[in-house]
Amino acid sequence: MNSLISVIVPIYNAEKYLPQCIESILSQTYKNLEIILINDGSTDNSLSICNYYKSLDNRIIVIDKPNEGVSATRNLGIKLAKGDYISFVDGDDYIEPNMYEVLLTQIENDKSQLCAMISYTINSFEKYKSGYENKVINGNEALKHLLLLRFPTSVWAYLYSKDIIKNQYFNSEIHFFEDFEFNYRILSEASRISMCNQRLYNYRSHEDSANRQKINDKRMTCLKIFDIITKSRRDIKKYAMYFRAHCLISIIASLSKSIDVEDGYYKIVHKNAKDMLLDVVFSSFVPIKYKAAIFMCSINPYLFCKILNLIRYKI
Repeated sequence: MNSLISVIVPIYNAEKYLPQCIESILSQTYKNLEIILINDGSTDNSLSICNYYKSLDNRIIVIDKPNEGVSATRNLGIKLAKGDYISFVDGDDYIEPNMYEVLLTQIENDKSQLCAMISYTINSFEKYKSGYENKVINGNEALKHLLLLRFPTSVWAYLYSKDIIKNQYFNSEIHFFEDFEFNYRILSEASRISMCNQRLYNYRSHEDSANRQKINDKRMTCLKIFDIITKSRRDIKKYAMYFRAHCLISIIASLSKSIDVEDGYYKIVHKNAKDMLLDVVFSSFVPIKYKAAIFMCSINPYLFCKILNLIRYKI
C-alpha cells in the first residue's frame, strides 16, 4: 500500500482538544498522509497550535481563513486534497493509531470505493456499534440503511476514494445533518462499500457540539433535506420518511429546551407536522413515539414543547 491519504481537519476554537487530535493523526501506523489543517477563523490559540505541529512534520499543511462554517471549510479541504483517498477528522476528536492502515487495507482487499466505520467510541466510554459485521454491500442497500439512520451519517466515519468523492461538495444551504445529505449523494453513486466494525474513531460530544445546540436558523435547515433527496428518487420515499420524521423530532427536542423562542419556529414545526402527518402515520418505519409527537405538534407545537420541558425537569 502506497496510496496517499488526505486528512481534512476543520478547526474552530478547538485548542482544548486539538493537540490530541493532531498527534493521533501524526502517530498513524500508515505514514503516507497529507494532513490539511484548516483554521476556520478561530479566536483561541488553535492557529498557533496548528503552526507548531506544522513545524514538526512536513506532512502538515495549515490554512487560515475567515470563519465560514464547517461545510465551507470541508469543501476547501476537498479542493486542496491531492490524495488518492480522502478522510475527515473533527478538530475535537481523535483516532486510533491503526485507523488508516485498517481502512485502506479493507478497501484494497474488497476492491471497494469507500469504507464505513460502523462502530466507534463516544466520550471514551460510550460505545456505538451497529449490527453489521465486516462485509461489502452495494450503494442501494447502504442508502436504505442510511435513510433509516442505521448507517453512519458523519463524514468522519468514512474513508473515501478520490474517484467517488470528486466533484461532490457540502450543500451550503444545509447546516444541520449536512453530513447526511453529503453521504446520501456519495452512497447514491457507489457500487461497492466496505464496512469496518473495529472502533477506530473517538468522537467527543460536549456542550458546544452541534447536536447539543439549542434552536437556531441553522438547525432548521435539516428540514430541507427530505425534498432534496426525494426529488430525483421517489423510490426511496418510504425509507426517507423515517429520516424526515427524525429531523422534525430533533427540532421539537431543541424547541422544548430553548427559552424565548420566536413564534416563527413553532409555525415551521406546525406546518411540517401537518404536511407529513399522513405519511408518518401510515409508515411502517416511523416509531409510535415519533408519530404521537408529530400528531400533537400538528395541533399545538407550543403546548407540546412546554409539556416536554416540564417532563424533562420533572416540575
